[in-house]
Amino acid sequence: MDLLSKLFFIVSIFFYLLLLIDALNNLQNRLLNIKVVQLPKRKQFTLKDVSAHCTENDCWMVVKDLVYDVTEFMREVKFV
Repeated sequence: MDLLSKLFFIVSIFFYLLLLIDALNNLQNRLLNIKVVQLPKRKQFTLKDVSAHCTENDCWMVVKDLVYDVTEFMREVKFV
């Protein structure tokens, strides 16, 4: 490889890393905006309660004993 090819390769890698960092920052911002579901009368949910919320329009999940409403996140990300 000549010097120009090496330089082009290094600059290309740099720009791909910048794009990757930007994509990861966007994903982190979306994940941080997930709302924790808390009802005033009831602070604990059973797994049966959470499993009732498993549709595209109403999706909850449990992570480390906290219940998250991920409905809006699922709409934005479009995993399916």
